[in-house]
Amino acid sequence: MDKLGRKRIDLPYLAGYLDGEGCFTHAGRGRTPIIKINSCAFDILSILADNFGGTMYRHGEGTDKRRASWTWMITGGDALDLAADLIPYLIEKRSQAVALLAANAVDSDKRQYVMDFLKEEKKPYFEHMER
Repeated sequence: MDKLGRKRIDLPYLAGYLDGEGCFTHAGRGRTPIIKINSCAFDILSILADNFGGTMYRHGEGTDKRRASWTWMITGGDALDLAADLIPYLIEKRSQAVALLAANAVDSDKRQYVMDFLKEEKKPYFEHMER
């Protein structure tokens, strides 16, 4: 339980949530690694922030026709560490996580090998990484 008495979120749950609602990507000129989730579930995202760090912000205002939405994101080395921890549990977004790690690998030969594999074998999952 966290400090507010809410259940802790473990890696398998987070992986499932990311498979459905999240993404692994880069941003900015420095190509900062990012893991993020956009959702209307404020409570879940705040527990993620408490459990795994990162930041939260309002993504969209609520109206009479839609609920407010929020974004939780974790960046930099923390995102890479979390991506590595999540790999065994991811299904749908596993290729995105691998691409994120490969793009930030220190060994350039290993990075290029993985990037080439993902571009050819998992193109639909990798295309967003090149934007």
